[in-house]
Amino acid sequence: GYVAYKKGKKEEAIQLFEKVGINKDSLSQYNAYYLGNLYLEQENYRFASNAFQQGKILDFNQKIVEESHFQLAKLYLKQGNTSEAVNELKSFSENYPNSSYATQSNELLSEAYLNSNAYDQAIAFIESVRQKSPKLNKAYQQVTYYHGADYFNQANYYQAVQLFQKSVEFPQDLKLLAETYFWMGEAYATGKKYKEAISSYEQALKNSNNNDSWYNALSYGVAHAYYNTKAYDDALKYFNQYIKIGKDTNYYQDALIRLADCYYVTKNYNLALNYYQKAIEEQNVSIDYAYFQKGVIHGINNDQSNATKSFDVVINNFKSSKYYDNALFQKSLLAFESGKYDEAIKGFSFLITAVPQSPLRPYAYAKRALAHFNLRQTDKAEEDYSYILTNHLTHPTANGALVGLQEIYASKGTEEKLANYLTAYKNANPKDMEVTKIEFDAAKSLYFNQKYERAISAFNAYLDTYTEHPLAAEAKYYLADAHYRINQYEQALPLFYQVVEEDKTPFIKRSILKIAELELLDQQYDQARLYFDRLLKAAENKKDNYNAYMGLIEISKANNEYNKVITYADLILEKADINANAINEAYLSKGLAYFYQGKYSEAEKSFQIAIDQAKDVHSAEAKYMIGLMQYTSQAYQNSINTLFELNAEFASFPNWLGKSFLLIADNYYALGENFQAKATLNSIIENADSKLLIDEAKLKLEIIVGQESKLQEKDSLQLMETDKILENDSTDN
Repeated sequence: GYVAYKKGKKEEAIQLFEKVGINKDSLSQYNAYYLGNLYLEQENYRFASNAFQQGKILDFNQKIVEESHFQLAKLYLKQGNTSEAVNELKSFSENYPNSSYATQSNELLSEAYLNSNAYDQAIAFIESVRQKSPKLNKAYQQVTYYHGADYFNQANYYQAVQLFQKSVEFPQDLKLLAETYFWMGEAYATGKKYKEAISSYEQALKNSNNNDSWYNALSYGVAHAYYNTKAYDDALKYFNQYIKIGKDTNYYQDALIRLADCYYVTKNYNLALNYYQKAIEEQNVSIDYAYFQKGVIHGINNDQSNATKSFDVVINNFKSSKYYDNALFQKSLLAFESGKYDEAIKGFSFLITAVPQSPLRPYAYAKRALAHFNLRQTDKAEEDYSYILTNHLTHPTANGALVGLQEIYASKGTEEKLANYLTAYKNANPKDMEVTKIEFDAAKSLYFNQKYERAISAFNAYLDTYTEHPLAAEAKYYLADAHYRINQYEQALPLFYQVVEEDKTPFIKRSILKIAELELLDQQYDQARLYFDRLLKAAENKKDNYNAYMGLIEISKANNEYNKVITYADLILEKADINANAINEAYLSKGLAYFYQGKYSEAEKSFQIAIDQAKDVHSAEAKYMIGLMQYTSQAYQNSINTLFELNAEFASFPNWLGKSFLLIADNYYALGENFQAKATLNSIIENADSKLLIDEAKLKLEIIVGQESKLQEKDSLQLMETDKILENDSTDN
């Protein structure tokens, strides 16, 4: 082989060198090195990488180890496998600081980090360099931005902001600086830190123009942040700027309504009416709200006729609107304030009956009682006040109800009837609440400071003392959740059930979700499904829908109900696409369902969409599944190509890298490329961190070696038979 190599007979040399194989001796090291150079000349970079890997591992000749090490790093970089390139170049710099390749290695390492998806390693390396060149500063600006963007897509906004802040410290690229400040503002705004969001948005505005892809969203973002800090004059400026862009922008309808709101709260009622009317004419999605606000403004302007007309539109045309009960209340209040007490009573009564869950019912009872009192219908007024003090003792209307009853009883000479109500009121309100709330808040403080065991003791003591207190129901929820957070699920589950059954706290929805999750964890699939379905019925936003559908997907997977998995995944995409991570998870779930049904074509479509959406762990798994389907379909070379693409695109997910290399080895073995298969497995054994991966690679290697040994024994027997035939050949001259 070496003679053929020196004579330039490359194909012959490759064939002979490949037959030498891999053993732990110096001959194999030289053989691997020459084979690597031949593959390199042929631009067969994958085979060359495996050969140089062996030249590096077999350390008999240190010069060859050094040369192979450097060549391997360059090949990884050339193939786009930047993560491996980074590892090799770092290792080379540490092992050969005085090498003739040192300068070139450092330059290549900077380039590799710039294009690497192993962001944490890249950031740590650049931060360790004392004297940074402008090129390194620019790489640092970019890699911290990219890593921050990844965290943002995963809805980890705190980590995203930390990295964005690092990026803007090195403003080498002003366009990237502006975009970074924009996404920093979006992260802060999502976390409701509006002052920080405004600061970031303003920095983005300084370096952006209307040609930038984020500029429109930036105008809306800064307007919304100002709106949420009640800086309405500033919000006005940017909402006006945003709606002038046109109706095709993503948030135009909301911006139009918020602009009208800004004029409303700054008491510019004419302009507010104009923009609410504009929203109505354009059939805005918040048209019910626009009509309601018009009614409120007409009421402020003492235009009762137009106010009533606007409220009537909401009442008659938008019965499912969340402003329906408020429109009923405001219309009745207009009648009350105009002295039309009979009309007001009729309206408040309808609200109480028609919307039994309305938070305005206590206010309706209070106003209706006052209307009855003004009409000298004191018995009916007494009934309404008594209802409030019996059912809403801690409500803001309770104090007024107590005063109203006192006046009625005084007029009737039955003051003693007030005593029971007065005692109940004192027990439920500040003088008693002051003591109990201190204990309650102390337990809550332990809970929110994640001292869950102490919080459990505190809430148990509170519930033992104040079993019937209005805050007891809320205490029970925190007790349940404290058990949940330290994995005491058996204690948590019955408490969550009690919270849901009693239905006295604002935490019903959360408790339903926890029940569903715990029943799923305990493999009680029917009960879990019941509560995930219940969560769907109570859902108020996309996050609620997402939690419910993902739970139902897990149940369907456990029961091998793949059509249901597909249905729920589609519902996530339709109603619960809360972030890029959730979208990818849905497409991955669809793809896996199709895969287990044997529908590879549909599976590949879903997997590919996941890959195109965002570079997260779900898209890494999707890429691997495409490679697995190609292997299963005997498209071995296509599978190899797909898996090497995975290594280049998803280097930050080591679990899927390791699995992909195992599958690459399987593909090589299926193609008869035993040398490449063994080299790949040897590389996993030498370099992998996971014991599971190493053990699987060793097992596969033993199988290949065993198969080769059997073939060699068979060849030896055939050769012996041939010798016997030649010895007995009578035609030999």
